[in-house]
Amino acid sequence: LAPVLEADPTALLAWPDGPSDAMSLLQTIQNTRGQCAEDADRARAAFEASIATGERAVAMLRDNWDFEEMAIAQFNIAFARRELGDIDGALRDLEQVLAWDHEFGFRDELESDYATLLRWHADGEEPDPASVQRFLKDFNQTKARFEFAWKPHQARWSTEVERANLKDGVFGEVSTRYQSRVDVRRERDDWVLVTTIDGTPTVEVTGSTGTAADTERWQGMMAGLSAALPEMVVTADGTFKELRNLEQHRAAMLQEVKKLIASTRTPAAPVQSEAEIDRLLDNVLNAELVTTMASGQWDIAVGAWIGAEFDHGDWYSLTFEEPLPGFSERPVSKTMTFKVSRWLPCAGSGVARCVEVLVRVVPEPEDIARAVSEFVTRVMPAASRAEMEKALRAVTYEFEMRYRLVTEPDTLRPWSIEERKYIYASSLEGGKRAVIARRDRTLETAQYAD
Repeated sequence: LAPVLEADPTALLAWPDGPSDAMSLLQTIQNTRGQCAEDADRARAAFEASIATGERAVAMLRDNWDFEEMAIAQFNIAFARRELGDIDGALRDLEQVLAWDHEFGFRDELESDYATLLRWHADGEEPDPASVQRFLKDFNQTKARFEFAWKPHQARWSTEVERANLKDGVFGEVSTRYQSRVDVRRERDDWVLVTTIDGTPTVEVTGSTGTAADTERWQGMMAGLSAALPEMVVTADGTFKELRNLEQHRAAMLQEVKKLIASTRTPAAPVQSEAEIDRLLDNVLNAELVTTMASGQWDIAVGAWIGAEFDHGDWYSLTFEEPLPGFSERPVSKTMTFKVSRWLPCAGSGVARCVEVLVRVVPEPEDIARAVSEFVTRVMPAASRAEMEKALRAVTYEFEMRYRLVTEPDTLRPWSIEERKYIYASSLEGGKRAVIARRDRTLETAQYAD
């Protein structure tokens, strides 16, 4: 555990669960040491360490959206307090666990946690099973039913994009912030969404210097500007239909890029020609790529949930195929797991009329291996079989995507969308392994005029 717990955070960019899982395991080890200790002093030291470790684990697991393990870590804190003789503190911790069981729909844990609470209240006496069953009857598992019921509206979105990158041992980070306005109107039987950027995106680069910093800054600027999609059209039932006015959008983007270059250029910075800018936009504003990305974003925010009904707290999964741009012409199979995590206020405090949906998307390892093979074959067309096999053994590529959506289930009007993407790639070059690890985080929050 020590290498993980003591590692520099930049070394764990593409392994989001590593530190929190290590903390949870350490807490379990410390509680076990306390139970097996040879004397009271060692037992006390182990249980006190377990409480401190558990409190750190709870915070990390909450930030990682791993609420099941968060509740387990809290239960282990309660156990350690009870072993130390702090019964009141242990009961408070266990009541917090029960509150989370209710909030997050952990009905399988609810029975055992409530029985433990009664047992601790009664100094270890076994609880009456009938009392436990009466308590469980009061837990009515709810369902979330999603309907697409939009009305014409205006919304203002605040977006934060953070990208952390570790390449060749050098850590760099770029953050972009911008405001946008979305106007939604009816057009015959369709819905039309028009997104415009308010003001100029702000970009901040730390860690990287020279050419690397310029690259990070460019990526940050483009991340902000690319939020202003061409007009999006969806059908009356909420199905993504098309993007339109792509050429007008491209021309407007060209002007915005020129403004950004003029506002951020330093005396030592290279001068980008209009031809260079044009080539960059050809890549960023490729019609097929932009449409694919827009369709995927719409599905995560709205389209995938239309007409669905899910039990609160249960995990669901489905498999689908999607392109892997830059690697393979054939689609890659991916598995999406998701759940309705809890009900909560749409923004700030108030009535809990929105639901939180958690999503994880991971590719099938075999398909990733095939995509990497196709990529290596494409960049080494004249390689021999032995050279190809050596190259394939040298290349590793992994990624995972996570989403947190806060939306109104009865309208599917989203209030918050957070995306976290983790990428790890490595290659063996000259006997040394070159590693690239990256973490992207995008948080979008809405304010509606009504």
